[in-house]
Amino acid sequence: MPKVIVMFCCCLSLLLSACGGSGVTPGSTIINSNATGLANTSSGSNVMSVVVDGGVPSLVQQNSNFPVYLNGLFTSVKVCLPNSSQCQVIDHVLVDTGSVGLRLLSSSNGAGGELNLPLPAVTDGTSSVYECTQFADGYSWGSVNRADVVLGGETAASVPVQVIGVNTGLIPGNCSNNSTNNTAENTLSTLQANGILGVGVFAEDCGPYGCTPNPYYDCSDVLCTTPLQTLPVSSQVSNPVNMLAQDNNGVLIQLPAIAATGASSVSGEMLLGVNTQANNTLPSGTQVLTLDPGSGQLASATATGSSSTYTTAYTDSGTSVYELGTSLMPPCPQSSAGYGFSCPASTLNPVVTVTDTSAQKASFAILLANASNLFNAAPNMAAFDDLAAPAPNDSTLVLGLPFFFGRSVASIINNNGNFVYAGRSYSGPLVAF
Repeated sequence: MPKVIVMFCCCLSLLLSACGGSGVTPGSTIINSNATGLANTSSGSNVMSVVVDGGVPSLVQQNSNFPVYLNGLFTSVKVCLPNSSQCQVIDHVLVDTGSVGLRLLSSSNGAGGELNLPLPAVTDGTSSVYECTQFADGYSWGSVNRADVVLGGETAASVPVQVIGVNTGLIPGNCSNNSTNNTAENTLSTLQANGILGVGVFAEDCGPYGCTPNPYYDCSDVLCTTPLQTLPVSSQVSNPVNMLAQDNNGVLIQLPAIAATGASSVSGEMLLGVNTQANNTLPSGTQVLTLDPGSGQLASATATGSSSTYTTAYTDSGTSVYELGTSLMPPCPQSSAGYGFSCPASTLNPVVTVTDTSAQKASFAILLANASNLFNAAPNMAAFDDLAAPAPNDSTLVLGLPFFFGRSVASIINNNGNFVYAGRSYSGPLVAF
């Protein structure tokens, strides 16, 4: 069964087990025809197609056409040399609202990715800048380069992006040592995607106050020194949505509802901008919640049946599961089909209540099923709306991709001024559903 990989906010919120996007053919590598899609898709330059389809086709084929990545939301991204027509479309890039920045896997050095454009390097004045992106289960290393990034039909110019898997011989010891474990995720087989499109609620991955630990390094051709003390915001890996000329205040992801038994593929759309055009206007009754401007997370959450006190919570399309702690969701036995996920004795239907930073509350019911039962009944399904996994701790509630099925979920970026909905003005960052 797929491996559980969890990556958190300031680095990447990601649970590896799936991918899709603009130009992706839903269900093309899945042997079951149980596919689900939106009945009425939007049109316009701000529309990107997304898909949950089991993962990168070559990896799926190696896995006897069974999914290698569960609940992975993928899109395609076009990147170009700045101010040129020399471009490349990268397929199966993971859409992640829990991180910031475009990170693409290189085709060089045996990384196995698709990117082969000679993108110009970002420097600190003399030497090239590299980044060590920390995940909960490992790290990704790569150079910081500039690219024109085309999302749908809109272009963000000269965006700092990370190119994963280049010059891995330069990786300093304190890069891997700062990770929860020292597993390198610099190849297609370990990253399980051709890249990650971080469209979270911040403009840059560190911002003016920096990150702890600092992920950026000053590197010559033979040596990387200690992490840079500071790096200008303009040189940090940045949210390409924030750098669009229009529709740049966030994204609105729309996925159809699916059966509790799963779907072989699911197609939907990601709309650039929120309340900037007719096709991305939030409908009446949408809950708009304010997030912590430092962490991008909600203030707290509760779930009926859970003894945990969730001191923080967040929505994250890059995490494949719900995470609610072991008090509500016991892990599956090691010998079972669902090992790495959660296996409650019966399907649960808790009511989750989240509280934002202004004390506003929103409540909704979710489904939590036994992963072993799901996988045994439908081993070729790629999408589940009731899949959960043990959380790294019992104090954080993560509303991963299962939460997005059957909803429109908006992530609104922090520094785009006040956001107005239903006559009320909000200051970002925000989540709305």
